[in-house]
Amino acid sequence: MTRLDAEMSTAFPAAAPVAAGTGIHVTAATVARTRRRVDGELKGAISHLKLLVRTVDVAAPGFGVIGDLIVGSAYEAIQDHAHRLLGDAEEAVDGWTAALGVAQRNWQAAEAHSIIREQS
Repeated sequence: MTRLDAEMSTAFPAAAPVAAGTGIHVTAATVARTRRRVDGELKGAISHLKLLVRTVDVAAPGFGVIGDLIVGSAYEAIQDHAHRLLGDAEEAVDGWTAALGVAQRNWQAAEAHSIIREQS
């Protein structure tokens, strides 16, 4: 297990399976907390990886003169592809954050409207 794997497993521990009817309740606060973690921790990890892609460079003559002609351009293409994929992942996380914000507001409204009030 690499250091990054260890950090990710502690930052995002695997959830235990939940049996139906165990009394788990979702609240607006839970949605808000999830939104903060997705926006902070997950997006931060993806952004960090995106930055690392550009730092893993093989300077000339790392692949050798002939190797650089063959492998060098492929290596750069893979770096570019990884950078684009991680950029797409950042955009996806931004979308999740926005959607969780809408869900939080809707959940708060539902909670507010589900309160039983005495009518006079």
